[in-house]
Amino acid sequence: MRYDVASARVFSSPEVASVGLSEEEARERGYDVWVGAFDLSGNGKDVATAGEENGVVFGYEANIWERTELGGFEGLLRMVDEVGSPHFGVYLHNAYPRAGLPLHEEVEKAGESLVKAMHSSSLVSGRVEIDFEKAFAAMKKYFTDGVYTFEIPWEEAEENKKLIDEMMAKYW
Repeated sequence: MRYDVASARVFSSPEVASVGLSEEEARERGYDVWVGAFDLSGNGKDVATAGEENGVVFGYEANIWERTELGGFEGLLRMVDEVGSPHFGVYLHNAYPRAGLPLHEEVEKAGESLVKAMHSSSLVSGRVEIDFEKAFAAMKKYFTDGVYTFEIPWEEAEENKKLIDEMMAKYW
């Protein structure tokens, strides 16, 4: 497992996330580093424009958006469609009720609007129920080059990695 590319997230308002090396670590390794700050409080077009200008892709998390009372999952999909930018899309979390749909149905519904990243709570805690056969079939259509990250206690990392590897071998 490459821990230097693992994602991290802080549940705050606003939410904060990171992935990979810190600015200092990247400089120490000799990388050219660009640091940017974005006000993500604007509309989807503003977020997409920031992404386009800076070569990044932003995704609004479907299950968080569902709780904002801004049109739910359907509203998020409409906004992403209206913005129409490859730098703005839907980000999925596999563990929480999103639009009241199983993961594979949500992947199908979001389709090309998906950003190429997804994260998961613990797959071994008993909280997450995924039909991996159906989920991976849907993901193969829209998500073949994406990343799957975990938001789990460190003690569960090895067990979760083993399970996802088994499911990949079986269904991918």
